[in-house]
Amino acid sequence: MSLMSKGKWEAIHWFNSSDVPFWEKLAEELVFGIDAMAAKLRVKPVFTSTWRSPEKNVAVGGQGGSQHLKGNAGDVIFPGKTLEEVYQAAREVGFKGIGLYPEENFIHVDVREKPGTWARIQGVYTGITAGFDWLKKKRDLA
Repeated sequence: MSLMSKGKWEAIHWFNSSDVPFWEKLAEELVFGIDAMAAKLRVKPVFTSTWRSPEKNVAVGGQGGSQHLKGNAGDVIFPGKTLEEVYQAAREVGFKGIGLYPEENFIHVDVREKPGTWARIQGVYTGITAGFDWLKKKRDLA
């Protein structure tokens, strides 16, 4: 995978390099994919995590083989959009790794080779369906 370079930012429409931590360490496929999601959702993304050093990854409780360590992942919020809408956009643009974090209201997307989806609820990793069920219960209680 190619890393993002300064000259490629002119092709990004929904955010710019100053919005993206460690942009120079990210796979361009990741950056272009998040831009495509933003275009579908018609909202500027907020990046909560991108590339991480091994030390930062340990500090935030990241997995040992995290795609963040390779610059292949981003944790993103799309303000005003439901996680269901954001998940659908991630699938439509072709992200292979998609994680829902419903308690924190963000989505993880990555450009791994083999597909994988999950949700984290109360610190426990589970299937994606459980994440959607948690969101539905939360709405039903509101």
